Amino acid sequence: MYNFPGVAGGIDMDNDFIIDIAKSAPNICGVKLTCGAVGKLTRITASVNEPSFEKQYPRKVETAPFLVIDGFIDFLLPSMASGSSGAITGLANFAPVGTGSYAEAQKVQNMIANADGVAIKIGIPGMKMLLNRLFSYGNKPRRPLMPMSADKGDAVMAHKLVRELMVFEAELEAKVKK
Repeated sequence: MYNFPGVAGGIDMDNDFIIDIAKSAPNICGVKLTCGAVGKLTRITASVNEPSFEKQYPRKVETAPFLVIDGFIDFLLPSMASGSSGAITGLANFAPVGTGSYAEAQKVQNMIANADGVAIKIGIPGMKMLLNRLFSYGNKPRRPLMPMSADKGDAVMAHKLVRELMVFEAELEAKVKK
């Protein structure tokens, strides 16, 4: 399932609805929450990560438990702390390397949240442009979305918070390659 009110005319599935579907549809393997609701994510993970849930509501594929994934990187640390299985986000496509300690994770979470605040303003068209600039991937969004202007892309890439994240990411990549 995918809960993204921003592209679904404001329709926002509540946690009870999502949990009911998880219980009644064993072929559904999870939910991605791009609604920014940490409380909703926490309530869903509290239900589906309960050991009795898997026994009462087994999945069609035994090796594929019901996963709860957040869709905004700016609350990755709290979502992981509440039991989510991770995140699928645009920002993670150009800053994918992670770190080890919890204190470092908090520092990185704050940096990512700030850069994501910039990224949220550019939406899917902007993310596509950034991915294309960094990795020759993506470029134009699917219709009906229109591409972002090159000038706006330049401004985003030059933003202090985005540059800070990109420098940090490059440092992490250099460490990994050693």
